[in-house]
Amino acid sequence: VGEAARQKLTHLQQENEDLTTRLQSLSSDQAKLRAMAEQQQMQLSHAGRKMNEGRQAIARIGEELTQCKAELEKTKGERDALMREKCELLEQVINLQRLS
Repeated sequence: VGEAARQKLTHLQQENEDLTTRLQSLSSDQAKLRAMAEQQQMQLSHAGRKMNEGRQAIARIGEELTQCKAELEKTKGERDALMREKCELLEQVINLQRLS
């Protein structure tokens, strides 16, 4: 009976050592996974900030484009008026040349 108990104790001690080793390995794996998750979270946060910056830049450019189009329409009207005035002046010059 003593030998059987000793063998059983040795077997249980070996199982205990194996389980301790597995637990240490799992703890190590868990720490690695936690570090990877933290790194991925940082990358995700960074990507989110970059996306937000991109959206803001697009919105600013859109506002500039709208202002540019408005200015273009405004100057188009002014340019047309100046061209009409120039044509009238040229007609007057031609008429004056003909009179002289």
